[in-house]
Amino acid sequence: MRWRKKKGQEVAGEQWKPLVKAYLMSSKLDPKEVARVNRTLDEVSASEEKVDYQYQLAGEIRRGEQLQLQPDDPRLAGLVSHIDAMARRYILRFFGEHPIGPPLTADRIQPTLQDVWGVYQRAHDYNPLHNHGTQSRMGISGVCYIQVPECIRAGGSKGVISGTGAQGRFDGHLYLNYGELRPFGSIMLEPPLTMQITPQEGVMLMWPAWLNHGVWPFDGDGERRCVAFNINVVITPPKG
Repeated sequence: MRWRKKKGQEVAGEQWKPLVKAYLMSSKLDPKEVARVNRTLDEVSASEEKVDYQYQLAGEIRRGEQLQLQPDDPRLAGLVSHIDAMARRYILRFFGEHPIGPPLTADRIQPTLQDVWGVYQRAHDYNPLHNHGTQSRMGISGVCYIQVPECIRAGGSKGVISGTGAQGRFDGHLYLNYGELRPFGSIMLEPPLTMQITPQEGVMLMWPAWLNHGVWPFDGDGERRCVAFNINVVITPPKG
């Protein structure tokens, strides 16, 4: 990673460099595609041939369900295409910041969906802290939010009033953990090593498969729907 400077504010020779543990990439799915995926999730859930995927996953989804999806399902073609494009961009950006060997070109990146599933989360369902494995040593995990209940979009089941107290301000949130959590970390000059993310319909997130993450339960009406996935990534040698 390059050293960063703020023009007009630095002292002579001053440099500032974050010590990065991982990268999170976000993008936005077209609203029409979100609606199409949501209809597909309806159809998959209603099908007599649906495949329960809970025994492959860590989620405590008792009121809702976790169903296997097929990457080659034509109804998911737009979503799968978006996942593929963003996975390639993730790898390009990572090695743009941390180059090894010859410059990486897009044609050398070969992402493949290992698995993809729909999560239909209802009140009190949750996902404990966990991470994912991929068949390839280099792997990406991610999620795309398809439907978010009003109680989560409003800032929590009880609404947010202040930064303290039991108000449900993290209800239904994704949380990422990428280091030891210490009391008074900022006083010790340690940046936060956790992140709370409010789900938003149409937003897709990607992170390295090894990154610990979980989902808090929520208390309210509606269903929190998302499509989660794992991606195997292979980089081929440069030609010639």
